[in-house]
Amino acid sequence: MITRVRVVVLCWNNQDVLPRCVEHLLATQWPVGELEIVVVDNGSQDGSVDHWTERYPDVRLIPTGRNLGFAAGVNTGLRDLGEVEAMALVNSDAFVDPGWLSPLAEALNADSAIGAASPKILFTTPDPDGLARINNAGNEIGSTWEPRDRGYGETDCGQYDQAEDIWGWCGAAVLLRRRYFDEIGPFDEGLFMYCEDVDLSWRGRHAGWRYRYVPTSVVHHQHRGSSGGKRTPLLDHLNRRNRLVVVSRHGGARGRAVAWSRALGGIGAGIGKDILRPLLRRHQPEVAGVRRRVRAMIDAARILGGGHPPLP
Repeated sequence: MITRVRVVVLCWNNQDVLPRCVEHLLATQWPVGELEIVVVDNGSQDGSVDHWTERYPDVRLIPTGRNLGFAAGVNTGLRDLGEVEAMALVNSDAFVDPGWLSPLAEALNADSAIGAASPKILFTTPDPDGLARINNAGNEIGSTWEPRDRGYGETDCGQYDQAEDIWGWCGAAVLLRRRYFDEIGPFDEGLFMYCEDVDLSWRGRHAGWRYRYVPTSVVHHQHRGSSGGKRTPLLDHLNRRNRLVVVSRHGGARGRAVAWSRALGGIGAGIGKDILRPLLRRHQPEVAGVRRRVRAMIDAARILGGGHPPLP
């Protein structure tokens, strides 16, 4: 039976959302003294962790001194586990309901082949009618070999209220069995951020582990709140690059063929839309987007070949 749990929260300049995350975790309904909360700070410069011990004496802070990315930062928080039996990851831009942890632990207790239990993750912003929206009900692989959030953007009308096995779990909020992580982990630090959860899910599936979706555990997520709230060229680069890397590693010949064909198709479409069409109209072409797509493909190939390309 799982008793001792560590929760790892990664912070990087998250002053606006981190207090809410930590305070909700401190209100978790769990046996006294058996829940350890660890915040790993990736070199924040916005005051996120100033006066930490005075503000949160019961929450351990691990400063890394610089931005290691999601994978290396979380790996830092998952070291020296001692008697910990399960580890939860919760994004700094997420916050939990008080009873979120017990249903996840019960799912792991019920079946030793379950490596991770995944909650229902809701967006913090409702739909136009004021109803809750699904962010993630587990991860899945689409017909085009695109890793994606199951239920993403759907209004929560009870369609994901059944506990069930799922393809993979989402790193925004999850409970990992210690034995699973010891066998399959750690996170691939070469990915830096994005798709590390997909990679670890896939690695576990290859080894025979299963994952369980537990809708009675509810977590709320301010999507992209921990990365500035907006899409940026860097985030787009990491998403494109890492999807290619992960599908190429685990998707077999068919997955590789589909993923790289889609990437090449995106470049072709960008050339037509952003370069050729403006030139025909005697306008200035926009080459930056095509360059980013090409760079993502090149860097993915370098990683797959054992290289470590720098971030753009």
